[in-house]
Amino acid sequence: RYLVEKGYEVLRSNYRTPYGEVDIVCEQDNRLIFCEVKMRRGVAYGRGAEAVGFTKMNRMTRSALYYITENGIENKDIAFDIIELDENGNINHYENAFLAQDE
Repeated sequence: RYLVEKGYEVLRSNYRTPYGEVDIVCEQDNRLIFCEVKMRRGVAYGRGAEAVGFTKMNRMTRSALYYITENGIENKDIAFDIIELDENGNINHYENAFLAQDE
């Protein structure tokens, strides 16, 4: 709902590939955006965005390539966002949180 209210078109949620899962695939202004959503109850184990390490970034990158290939997508900018939720319902949206990662 948050993304729709911000003008994004949600294309897929919980998109699974052989490489992993992308929580949300959406589009805005000719950009294809792959979002990871992280929820944290308190900061004892760090913020949600901190849980997205190199391995997760690599899996999202490979899953994004899979999605693009599977759907024959061309001529779109690609972005990787992280959406962080806390126990109070606060949302932090990190747009372009990282660049595509490769082993």
